[in-house]
Amino acid sequence: MGLMESRDAKFVPLLYQLHAGTEPFPARLFTEQCKSMGPSVWYKCVKSQNTELEEFCLMAIGYMNMPASSAAVERVFSTFSHVQTKVRNRLGAQRHGKLVACFRSLRGQHDHDSW
Repeated sequence: MGLMESRDAKFVPLLYQLHAGTEPFPARLFTEQCKSMGPSVWYKCVKSQNTELEEFCLMAIGYMNMPASSAAVERVFSTFSHVQTKVRNRLGAQRHGKLVACFRSLRGQHDHDSW
């Protein structure tokens, strides 16, 4: 559906207001002290000061916590393909997940080993 899901589209006007520094974002949120905070901390402060913006702040924090690339997901799928082979194709989901967790844990300890 694009960058923002339809449930988050209602926050677009708030994004413009935030960018402009207008209400409901008071000027005190744009002081040098506030600008020196990390974005997650800033949104948490805004959320605690203005309950009307709680949902907006949670959405913003959620978007900031998304990975910037899909490399981690690709590694997990690669691990799944090594665990789920033609011989081991009858594994249940729970056992499969446990084997992947074990495999990833062991690979993390022995990264210098090759397949």
